[in-house]
Amino acid sequence: MSKVIFPTYYKNFHCIAGLCRHTCCRDWEIDIDKASLKRFDKFPDISSKIKDGSYILEPDGRCPFLMDDGLCYQIKTYGEDFICDICREHPRFYFERDGKLYGGIGLACEEAARVVLTGTEPFMLEDNEPIPCDIRSFVDETGSVSDKIDRLAPVLTSSYMRSKIFYSMEYLEEEWIASLNRISDIRPTREDENAILEDNNDFFERFIIYMLYRYGPLKRLAVESALLVADLIIAGNDPLEAARMFSSEIEYSDINIEEAKSTFL
Repeated sequence: MSKVIFPTYYKNFHCIAGLCRHTCCRDWEIDIDKASLKRFDKFPDISSKIKDGSYILEPDGRCPFLMDDGLCYQIKTYGEDFICDICREHPRFYFERDGKLYGGIGLACEEAARVVLTGTEPFMLEDNEPIPCDIRSFVDETGSVSDKIDRLAPVLTSSYMRSKIFYSMEYLEEEWIASLNRISDIRPTREDENAILEDNNDFFERFIIYMLYRYGPLKRLAVESALLVADLIIAGNDPLEAARMFSSEIEYSDINIEEAKSTFL
């Protein structure tokens, strides 16, 4: 099972490094793999900034190797092959389904979000691998994305309760909490959400496909997440920024994504 199957849009993703507005080299605890730890022991400029298997973050949450130009000291000094596995792989993710190994790129990375959610190609897998049936059914359905959502998950919570559910989870960014508070104050109706869905139909089609691809049969999770992103847009966020915040806060927290999965079965 060595072959990894990626969506065809994967080839369009490249790290934009110093141009990134939301660097992945900040506020994340980096668990360094054992092989890299052993390698780093030979380099005092690296090993001196490691404790208990993780990088010692600066007081403002920055990785100690993030330079002022947004680039990585390790890569600039020793080359890209030098860095640890998690830094090399982010924002890629992998999962096994039906005896096959699949991969993708997560929306917590702003460039990955742009590639996944604003492309024009239909969702396909490399080497003409068959598309999972739940995605195929969603794509083949007629009607707008708001109509498809009603058929995909008929029973949904309100925007107010949804914001409170996500508010109760751990968080990274203050703007995430501020946005959830704005949602609970505004209390968007389903009609408000449908208007956002219709104005951004292709964006939300691709968002739901991404969620179905990554989380398989958890259809309600896909729909509730899409509606939360719609609520975040109503609360004043740009669509791509709303998706990025959702992914960063929920998908990239093991605790939060497991809670979301169990809540929205």
